[in-house]
Amino acid sequence: MNSFFFLSSSRAQNLDNPLRSIDDEITSFSFGPNDAIAFSAYRRLKTKLYDLEHDDIWIEEPHGKRRRLLEGQKYTRDNQLFSYLADSIRWSPNGRYLLVQLMITTVQDDSGGATNSVQTLLFDDSGHELRIDKGDNFILDSSNAAFLPDNNTIAYLSQAVPTLPLFSIKTTRLSSGSLPSPYEGRTFRDAAWLPGMNF
Repeated sequence: MNSFFFLSSSRAQNLDNPLRSIDDEITSFSFGPNDAIAFSAYRRLKTKLYDLEHDDIWIEEPHGKRRRLLEGQKYTRDNQLFSYLADSIRWSPNGRYLLVQLMITTVQDDSGGATNSVQTLLFDDSGHELRIDKGDNFILDSSNAAFLPDNNTIAYLSQAVPTLPLFSIKTTRLSSGSLPSPYEGRTFRDAAWLPGMNF
């Protein structure tokens, strides 16, 4: 699948000749503040028992140079078999950090039983894992994560009621880890983060 990007311009754009294109099977993408594009590319990973999905994560600079942040076939966790697709990608306001939401299916046993989960991976724009308080480079059970304007605090949704689509808003800081949420005790169906705002 080709993805074509028609960037805004005051001059007329020939739709047969896009300013930029990425020739890959893209599952999600996001434009950064500096006109770089972060995107995930679908990859199939074969094992003895299963065909798994492990997306690669890339950044393409405005001049076309690409670098891979994550090679899907090398991404493992605790010797478990799992598939994942990158569901969304978000940049920090300063364009230096990325939050990549993964939809994960983990194989639980030899019968093929599986569980689904969501987590968010953290990267800097050079491709290094970004760690929270020098610990993990991911936030478990997190969705719709976004950086607040300080480029340090991350707000995200975490399922509050297992059987209902109700979420708590939680926050963590790159420099110090989790911190109390101003919305403690409240639940939400969804959240839309306002650019440049702390709520």
